Amino acid sequence: MGNEEIVDNLTKLAKEHQKHMDNIREKVRAIVDIPKAQALVGRYFKYPNSYVFGGMRRGIVYKHIVGTVRDSLLVDGFQTDGPNKVEFEFSRHEYTGHFTHSSVVEISEKEYFKAFDKMIKIIAKVAKQKYKGK
Repeated sequence: MGNEEIVDNLTKLAKEHQKHMDNIREKVRAIVDIPKAQALVGRYFKYPNSYVFGGMRRGIVYKHIVGTVRDSLLVDGFQTDGPNKVEFEFSRHEYTGHFTHSSVVEISEKEYFKAFDKMIKIIAKVAKQKYKGK
């Protein structure tokens, strides 16, 4: 058996091995990851955002898990990036592992919408001040 034949055989074995591993990963996803994602639907979370202003971290990210796509989550949320920037996101795909981080805290629906209402009031106040008389 020549080197070329050995390489060909090893390449075929590697491809077969990869197919088996993909099959195993898919089964694990179906048994573990998909139910884990589905269990998070309808829950609310918050955590400090990762932006730093003047050496201090400011703002909080709020997330609501609204659904799943296989083993990933569909998430609505909002956050502040310091005193002058607000972001809203809808139906963003995120991984379940993100919500197991120690800085992520589950909150009530009431707390989520209280923060949301506060954010909207701030936006309305700034808009009213900025565009007063225009």
